[in-house]
Amino acid sequence: MKKGYDMLYLTSCALHNEKPDSDKIKNMNMEKLLKVCKFHSLTAIVAYALESAGIKEENFQKEKSLAIRNIMLLDTERNQICQFLEENKIWYMPLKGVYLKEYYPKIGMRQMCDNDILIEESAIKTVNRWMIERGYEVPKNSEHEKNHDYEYLKKPCYNYEIHFSLFAKIPGNPIYEYYKNIRTKLIKDADNNYGYHFSSEDFYIYMIAHEFGHFYSGGTGLRSLVDTYVYLRKFSDTMDWKYIEQECLKLEIAEYEEKSRALAIKVFSSTELPVLTNDEKEMLEYYLGAGTYGTTTNAAAQKMKKFEDETGSTSKFRYLLHRIFPPMETYRLCFPFFYKHKILLPIGWVYRLFRGIFCKQNIIKSEMNAINQLKGNRK
Repeated sequence: MKKGYDMLYLTSCALHNEKPDSDKIKNMNMEKLLKVCKFHSLTAIVAYALESAGIKEENFQKEKSLAIRNIMLLDTERNQICQFLEENKIWYMPLKGVYLKEYYPKIGMRQMCDNDILIEESAIKTVNRWMIERGYEVPKNSEHEKNHDYEYLKKPCYNYEIHFSLFAKIPGNPIYEYYKNIRTKLIKDADNNYGYHFSSEDFYIYMIAHEFGHFYSGGTGLRSLVDTYVYLRKFSDTMDWKYIEQECLKLEIAEYEEKSRALAIKVFSSTELPVLTNDEKEMLEYYLGAGTYGTTTNAAAQKMKKFEDETGSTSKFRYLLHRIFPPMETYRLCFPFFYKHKILLPIGWVYRLFRGIFCKQNIIKSEMNAINQLKGNRK
């Protein structure tokens, strides 16, 4: 956690183009700092901060150079993908980090692990065929496959997620219901024929809705708070906050939006960390402990909480049965073949069991640890 606070301080320095205090840096363990920065995808921005203090630590410099290279390669390749979409008259919209990286002070500060692009669902087969012909692979164990996006991988660093829905298709879920017909809210680009973009308000709302999903599943790291601060610093004064508040209420994320916005502004408005309330400190340390993509322990704890809220049961045995034999909705989302061919469902149970044993041991172990940490009377 201490290294997390060091990372936060250096990130703030980079955002404000301020030289870090040399005495503070002397007390930092660079090896441990690098590890926590990698966990949060903030190595490049911290490298900029260290560099401003005259410290060109080799591993941080490598991470910074790699971040810049990845952005350049991803941008070039994305242009090729968008050109294909234009030629085939397929409407599209790049998402999230593709734009956010432009709002950071220097190139590479906002590291890119992948690029996300939303397209019309009717074109997914055409795009899928072209991406595979271009040398991309679709991970076989992707649980999102055929639900709301496809992931495409190609060396050295090409990772694209092609969405045909912004969120998992869960009927009744307020976020899915809000975004399932999102085309009506999109604005046509001026410099192409089939590209679209969000208004500044709708981009912010989507960014927070996406972050909300991660925060209440496996967690989301400090980079999410940095993204929020950077975006607000650029657009806050010109956005329609009444509209944002109304839309967040529809999405049932209003409380999270308000708290995360207040925390981002409070934490990053200065290089010196202000006094935080107990609730603010707890929330900040949840971010610091989660990393970019959350943790399996957090995810397991949230699954148990959801089970308890829905069933009123605190029985370990009932929860384990629920995980081994999940409801049909799980098969519809993650295993569409078995959902479509229900007569083969027993094979699906065995498949999930063996896949868990051989492919997801760490997740199972984390979930079992979380179960054992439950307080109160469990049977």
